[in-house]
Amino acid sequence: MCVYKPAAGERPLWDFPGSVLARHEVAAYAVSQLLGWALVPPTVWREDAPAGPGVVQAWVPSDVSEDVAVLAPDQVGPGWLPVLAGTDEHDREVVVAHRDHERLADIALFDVLINNADRKAGHLLGDGDEVMAIDHGVAFHPQWKVRTVLWGFAGRPLSERQQGALEDCASALSGGGLDLPGVGAPALAALAERVGDLRRSPVFPSPRPGWPVVPWPLW
Repeated sequence: MCVYKPAAGERPLWDFPGSVLARHEVAAYAVSQLLGWALVPPTVWREDAPAGPGVVQAWVPSDVSEDVAVLAPDQVGPGWLPVLAGTDEHDREVVVAHRDHERLADIALFDVLINNADRKAGHLLGDGDEVMAIDHGVAFHPQWKVRTVLWGFAGRPLSERQQGALEDCASALSGGGLDLPGVGAPALAALAERVGDLRRSPVFPSPRPGWPVVPWPLW
């Protein structure tokens, strides 16, 4: 079982012109493998495929993660990190929150590295240590565009393990050992800059003004 996304079926976005989204899926898998965290299902490019060249990704037999939830304010207890507050369709106060879990922290850092502009809760499959991340076409832009439901880690120091993974990423980028198909030179330079910034200041970034910081819809 697999997911197959032919490049011919892409609808270019205003900020991601051309046929790049499927290529970005392969590039995201390469970064995940470099980090050594197996966050993304095995993903490859296939030239010879039924509807033309495209990306093929191993099927994840899991439901959408329950590690992200919409809760009443009094339900956001230990083990949960709030992301945003609002009201539901019945004008009741609610909080979007996610679990304080190492696996989700790794995905949050991964999203910063690839500049993921669309980390919806629905793109997280499974729970706890088994969470897998999918749908990474809208990533690798040269300009900062991170939109995610995992902002609860903002301001938290990176672990030693995470900092070690950044060192591996920096070495691969400087040595030319990171092959990212479909990612142009400006986006590669921006990736290297983000890695450098995180090495100098090893904390999870906070949302930046001037750009929507959460995707819509959230799931």
